Amino acid sequence: MSLDRDRGLAFLKSQLASGNKVPSQGNIFVSLKDEDKQKAVPLIRQLVNLGYELYATRGTSTMLYNEGIKTRAVFRISRGRPNLLDLIHDKEVQWIVNTTENGAEAMVDEIQMRSKAVVPGIPITTTIAALTSTVEGLEDRLAFNSGCYKTPKASLSHGNSAKASLPSLTRDKHDFGRFEVCSLQEYHRHVKK
Repeated sequence: MSLDRDRGLAFLKSQLASGNKVPSQGNIFVSLKDEDKQKAVPLIRQLVNLGYELYATRGTSTMLYNEGIKTRAVFRISRGRPNLLDLIHDKEVQWIVNTTENGAEAMVDEIQMRSKAVVPGIPITTTIAALTSTVEGLEDRLAFNSGCYKTPKASLSHGNSAKASLPSLTRDKHDFGRFEVCSLQEYHRHVKK
């Protein structure tokens, strides 16, 4: 895990450091196992509110439609076309959210999905816990970039000089979506004592 005062931003930074960069806009492919569908609804709704558009497998798409969330339905990889592999090939998807069912067919689909997503660097989120942390991080990042980000009381109460020196809270004036990732040692070198 990376460091930040907010769990969501720390999680986003850890994903960035591991090469799993979550995009701040674009299309998300969603395929959820039955036991995760209801837990994911508020998270998926938040992603739509953040401006993402959705592709989903037919079962997930139907469930989201019944919850008032618009998606574009595609087939599971092993069940027909168009499917996720077509979306990856056509550069139509920038992020994959996939919680896998058990079984041979699902495993084969998962292997194909991961092997095709790794080359173009499409991030894959595979658990509801990771999706929850990612959504929290995206919302925190949006609040930070819009100037609504809360400043930490303890470390920043003595003026703005501390804020400017913290790598985890720095904003580049030309790229408000950029976060610096640093080691624990680098972080402590920049913190005012």
